[in-house]
Amino acid sequence: MKLKNILLEGYAWERRADGSLPTLADTTAAHQANTRLTTEASRNRSNYSVLDLVSEAEDMLQNIRSNMATNSVLQREEKMGYLHAFNELLDILGDIGYQAELDAE
Repeated sequence: MKLKNILLEGYAWERRADGSLPTLADTTAAHQANTRLTTEASRNRSNYSVLDLVSEAEDMLQNIRSNMATNSVLQREEKMGYLHAFNELLDILGDIGYQAELDAE
């Protein structure tokens, strides 16, 4: 891995407005808050319709796909393979959502 690639990884060097790097306590607190929100959301999913779940899964895949596309660590061929798989998953979710709409009618 080249030094230039390491230095250009923006997500690894996110600074606060004052220019300082986050502390371990800051990142731990952020992770715990994110984990708490994820746990609460997963408990409430039993009340969602199939269409809501499909929509949420599509949003998650879009987010993962966009993160994957900007990941500078992966080689081009590996990245393209992952992006192709994400597109296939989005197509499958679209088919599930379409079928759920037909079943609801």
